[in-house]
Amino acid sequence: MLPLTSPPVNIKELRPFKDFKTIIQLFIPTVATHIYEIVDKTMIGSITGIEAENGYYEQASKIIKMSLVLITTLSTVMIPKISKAFSNNDLEEVHKKISKSYKFVWFLGIPMMLGILGISDVLVPIFFGEGYDKVKILLPVLSLLFITMGLNSITGNQYLISTGQQNKYTKMLLIGGFTNLIFNALLIPKLYSLGASIASVIGEFVITILGFWYLEKTGQFKTKNLFNMSYKYLIAGITMFGAINILIKYLSGSLLQICIVIMIVIVVYCAMLVILKDSLMLEIKKIIKG
Repeated sequence: MLPLTSPPVNIKELRPFKDFKTIIQLFIPTVATHIYEIVDKTMIGSITGIEAENGYYEQASKIIKMSLVLITTLSTVMIPKISKAFSNNDLEEVHKKISKSYKFVWFLGIPMMLGILGISDVLVPIFFGEGYDKVKILLPVLSLLFITMGLNSITGNQYLISTGQQNKYTKMLLIGGFTNLIFNALLIPKLYSLGASIASVIGEFVITILGFWYLEKTGQFKTKNLFNMSYKYLIAGITMFGAINILIKYLSGSLLQICIVIMIVIVVYCAMLVILKDSLMLEIKKIIKG
């Protein structure tokens, strides 16, 4: 067997910093979210001086961020597919996949947001016990992140990065983070952890608006269509929220009962989407049957 040999490396041809700018642009979005969360908690502690307020914010954030994985993981899965379609200049396929991803955010984000809003009063005492009543207030506010962060994940990670426009996304994140810091400084002294929660939602909302404005301005997407696809999920979500309010009256505060209620309202939500003939729900139904 002949020994394997490799051709000599020409050191002059090496360009270790060729893609350094692009790498930095990709690195910033990855760490920005974590930095903002650390800054939020630092500002709560330094401004209020009340350690418990930090605990309320951290526990509420954990529930939201843990649940958000269901939505944001989609971006990681879809980035290679969209990048491939874009490299093949198949813009129609890119738009098709992105539109379906936005629809997926509405599909999951709306019921998760309304679900947290409906069961937070019962959920918090079971998970955290006594002394965490303020988390009941923080969760409904932070639940708006299911929508804003979900949409931002699609716009930024899945579309802008996949199509080589990561510098635009980086700028949006920096503006959103700066907005978050400003509102932290304004709201935390008066509202404590609730102020930080509101500031986080406002910061993400600014990123959402900037992303949609850029897509609309450059003619890459009609943002009107992205919002039009949400109405069926809103109708189904409101119906589900009504069911939660009815069922929650019969809860005695056990985890098993909450799980049963969650399963019932999921069925209600999906049934409404079937009645409304939502294309995504019908596609899921067909997959389950298969």
